Amino acid sequence: MPRHIKTVTIAVFLMLISAVSSKAVIAVQNVFANANSNPTPFTQSIVGTPTGSKSDFEIITCGTVSRGGNSFLAPGPDIFDPLDLGSCGNGSGCIQGIWSRFVDTPGASENFCNWTDQVNVFGAGSIRWSGVDRENPVTAIACNTGESEFATAPSVDAEEGSYVVRIYTLAPVLDLLVGGASFISGEFTAIAVFQGQELVVHGRTDPAEGAGPTGTADYSIERFSSWRACTIALRPEARNIPTLSEWGLGIFVALFGIAAVWALRRRSIRA
Repeated sequence: MPRHIKTVTIAVFLMLISAVSSKAVIAVQNVFANANSNPTPFTQSIVGTPTGSKSDFEIITCGTVSRGGNSFLAPGPDIFDPLDLGSCGNGSGCIQGIWSRFVDTPGASENFCNWTDQVNVFGAGSIRWSGVDRENPVTAIACNTGESEFATAPSVDAEEGSYVVRIYTLAPVLDLLVGGASFISGEFTAIAVFQGQELVVHGRTDPAEGAGPTGTADYSIERFSSWRACTIALRPEARNIPTLSEWGLGIFVALFGIAAVWALRRRSIRA
């Protein structure tokens, strides 16, 4: 075989053995938050969801106060999968609920969070991503609880290309906060205040720095609070396009075909 064909063959072979699978890129589509303070106690409130693209992955978070016996019920009317349901601190102060789903429409929607005990304050937030693996979207989730001036979301193991979500629910002990809701790209905050009842729900999402532990992350309002904090790692979906290995294999076969034709023609000429 001529030298130049040997060189091309070796180059293609090296490309094949160094090839890696292709992954899609996760991207934040939209974020939303809302807070509710009402002098009339309630056991249900709206959690708004933002617009995005069809087949986005969405996480909603609901938070409210508790004296130790309150608990969340399933949200609705849409169907969500529960990711975390738990209380803050020593079991009182606040409760937090986190659910997820794949959205079938690009439009926004309104669902209701539901709980068992009547309260006067409520906060919620939602985030939508594109590019999340549909078969197994969550690679890891872990939660911490405590009572201190800052809430610490735990470390989890992320994959290459993962997005990390950190969600905090806090019940401060002093009536000094101003209620309201705010959200920007990748981050939301909902604060509800009524006659000594205070609630803060905060969430943010960022790309993982790489495969491996995400590290812990603190959120502080510089107030002693009962709190619950969770970290969630999202898996990117595989691309439905030829990977480098597949392209390389095609080139490899084509080059060998050309080499074979060339060799046969040389042999026929010599004969």
